[in-house]
Amino acid sequence: MARYWANINEANMVEKIERVEGFEGKADSECIDFVKALNKNTDNWIECYKESDNNPRGNYPSVGYVYLSTENVFMPQKPFPSWTLSSDNKTWDPPVAKPADPSWTPDAEMTAEELAAAEKIWAWDEDSQSWV
Repeated sequence: MARYWANINEANMVEKIERVEGFEGKADSECIDFVKALNKNTDNWIECYKESDNNPRGNYPSVGYVYLSTENVFMPQKPFPSWTLSSDNKTWDPPVAKPADPSWTPDAEMTAEELAAAEKIWAWDEDSQSWV
């Protein structure tokens, strides 16, 4: 089973993900030494996990994600200054929940594409702290 390691820069941003085979059951330090040698650097490497449920690091990162060391999780960059980290450490939450559109009800005959096109698309407005 492969293990995955994220290369974190000085700003705690993910710069690279490295897949490592053959290190099942081995100490983390052995994996880290291997990825450092493989990449010819001494940067910070944090193990990451592909699981979507019960992921100990919150999310599987992509390049550009941020590692929040105090929470020990990988997150996409914070979309707006007013948003906060969710209680489960997996998403950014707006200060106001996205509204449902009470005037719209789906037609049972609509395809998934028609449903997606018909739904109101909300966007967050940071200045007014509201959905528009």
